[in-house]
Amino acid sequence: MTDAPLPNPRFAVEVDGGSWSGGHRRGVQADAECEKFNQATMDGWPVFHVTPAMVEDGRALQTIERALGRTHD
Repeated sequence: MTDAPLPNPRFAVEVDGGSWSGGHRRGVQADAECEKFNQATMDGWPVFHVTPAMVEDGRALQTIERALGRTHD
């Protein structure tokens, strides 16, 4: 792994657990989530969205490592 300076050391990762079943993302709740993520972005916190499957198979970790400027050699 190669470490590089953090381009933006602040970011958030949201695990979207209901992405396959419809989950909690309906109506007013969907609006509230959009407002939350938009505010985070305006406050300088980019939000990466991943699914539980991405956590389990390592894709979420790969995304975080890329965000941190780390790559596998």
